[in-house]
Amino acid sequence: MFCQKCGKEIDNEAIICVGCGCAVAGKYAAPATPAPQKEVAKSVNPALVVWSWICAVLMPFISIILSIIGLSKYKNASGRGSFVASLIASSVYFVFYLIFIIIMAS
Repeated sequence: MFCQKCGKEIDNEAIICVGCGCAVAGKYAAPATPAPQKEVAKSVNPALVVWSWICAVLMPFISIILSIIGLSKYKNASGRGSFVASLIASSVYFVFYLIFIIIMAS
């Protein structure tokens, strides 16, 4: 038998040509490429969604309430400034939260 590419004589049982290294016609099948697998969409846990919304809604309220409690309980403490800062930050967050709700409702 002869190689179809280079014409060199090769053994009848050969899989590749010893002269050029090409596969012998009909003797070598290229490995099949695996079919691309479809990406399976994961379902969202509805409880996680509900809890994330509950936390997002309640956080500014809880922070404001705790800041007010801290300010009223520790009137003359040295760390009172942190309660004021927390109250300001949570109030700003609450305003942004309200703006976001208004924009999303429009």
